[in-house]
Amino acid sequence: MATCARLMEKLRTLESFCEQYGMLMNQKKTKLMVINGQKEDRLPIELTGSAIGHITHYVYLGAHFTEDGKMASMTKHQLEACRKHVNKFAAFAQKNSNMPFTFKHKMAQPRTADRLTKLNVAKQCAARLLNLII
Repeated sequence: MATCARLMEKLRTLESFCEQYGMLMNQKKTKLMVINGQKEDRLPIELTGSAIGHITHYVYLGAHFTEDGKMASMTKHQLEACRKHVNKFAAFAQKNSNMPFTFKHKMAQPRTADRLTKLNVAKQCAARLLNLII
């Protein structure tokens, strides 16, 4: 498990790297997320005179991560997006009811496969990212 001490060690390493090569961290883009931690773990961290804040939700390659660490949260977001596409297609199919079935089938098949593939990729990304953190 990642600890606060280990995090500070990594941040100091990052800070020294930035100093060595004349780089600065973008404070607006640099945030931390604590997964299943305590309230005191979410306090802002001071680094080179600036505070690094915490976030409760993050999107990485389409995968939604929340601080509760549950895959159900990510799956919920993916299913909502999938449901929107299904509703759009249903409205299209209803509006164009005289269109041949084979054409409708050809349009629906790639969309469904694409959404399922994205859901699987998002789950794999989530697992990889969690392994990197731990």
